[in-house]
Amino acid sequence: MLMPLGLLALAAASGIAAVSTACGVNMVFTMRASADHSSKLRAGLPYLLGSAMGAITVGIVLSLVGRVISAFVPAIATGGSLLPGTLATLGLLLGLREFGIVSFNVPQRNSQLNYAALAGTGVSLRMLAFGFWLGVGFLTFSPYAGLHLLGLATILLADPLTGAVFFGAFGIARALTVISLGLSAGSWEDAASLADLVAAKYNLAHRLIGGTLLAVAGLASLGMVAR
Repeated sequence: MLMPLGLLALAAASGIAAVSTACGVNMVFTMRASADHSSKLRAGLPYLLGSAMGAITVGIVLSLVGRVISAFVPAIATGGSLLPGTLATLGLLLGLREFGIVSFNVPQRNSQLNYAALAGTGVSLRMLAFGFWLGVGFLTFSPYAGLHLLGLATILLADPLTGAVFFGAFGIARALTVISLGLSAGSWEDAASLADLVAAKYNLAHRLIGGTLLAVAGLASLGMVAR
């Protein structure tokens, strides 16, 4: 029971930390600008829905990938020893990476959101599309490793509902953080200043993810001992 809660915490932490990336910072400003051109509701709600939809979609897809793999590798099936052992080992390594104690690269897509591509669309459709693209999590560059472990856990669990919950938590946390920051700014200028402040919290975001990863590793280790 504790390990799923740890993964939920990792999902939420990853969503919050993602706001300090280049795309996240730009979305804080875009949220304020879109609200000024339309309304807070038409800017915030479609973005929240799109982010949740994108995140839930990738969670379900990864779970189905896990089911296909588990048909050929029985050890991956839920309840096997592979899950806690993998989370304990990788959680520790990735957590130490986030704190800068060890250094290695994780797979990344070196791409950013193309804001200009939807410049001619309405506010609601544009924010829905932005939310969906960023909610997937893996389509834009992010320096944090929390989502990698979450994705692997989702594959190993191979349960679509669980995958939807885990990644849904990521997408909702990411969207709510952007919405709260963007709509709390009183003007475009305030939003730009706030975005700069968020970008400066880069190291704090690494520590947030690192601490959560180590917590997941600890909970997974306890699960192994309990077996």
